[in-house]
Amino acid sequence: MAVTEASLLRQCPLLLPQNRSKTVYEGFISAQGRDFHLRIVLPEDLQLKNARLLCSWQLRTILSGYHRIVQQNAALS
Repeated sequence: MAVTEASLLRQCPLLLPQNRSKTVYEGFISAQGRDFHLRIVLPEDLQLKNARLLCSWQLRTILSGYHRIVQQNAALS
């Protein structure tokens, strides 16, 4: 199922589209009491499950323990 702008913004309200085709989003998310920069790059078919998450090594370390949950949420969107 393709991600819609509304569903992505509902889940991550501090992420904003960076291009007209809305395949790149950038902004901030909070984790463990800190704010982290995050960039999401969607493939041309807009499948969230195939998105690339670009972030700092600190956020990557935090998210590594939640890999299955991140994948599950992408599949549900």
